[in-house]
Amino acid sequence: MIRALAIISVVVGIVLGLRYKVLILIPAVMFATLFAIMVGVARADSFWSIVLTMVVVGTAVQLGYLAGVVIRAAIASIRSPRDGGRKPDSEIGHAWRHILQLDGWE
Repeated sequence: MIRALAIISVVVGIVLGLRYKVLILIPAVMFATLFAIMVGVARADSFWSIVLTMVVVGTAVQLGYLAGVVIRAAIASIRSPRDGGRKPDSEIGHAWRHILQLDGWE
C-alpha cells in the first residue's frame, strides 16, 4: 500500500510542479501526510508503519514537484518566444530557422 501511495504522491507532485510555485508544497505535503494518517488508521496499521508512510508520501510529493519543475523548465527552453521573435530563439528553433533559410523558404 505504501508503494501505491508513493506513486500517486509523485504524480500529484509532478502536476503541482508543472503548474504552481513552490509555496503550494506546504498545503500539499500537509494534505498528503493527513491522507497517509487516515489510510493507516483505517487499515489499523502500527504507529511506526503510519510514520513511515507519512515520511515516504511527503518526500514523494516533494520529489514529484521537483520533477515537474524540471519538466516545465525543459519545455520552456524549447518553446519559441511569444513576442514576435524579438528575443533569441531556443537552440532548436534557431537550427530550424537556419535550415529553412538555406533551403530558400524564408
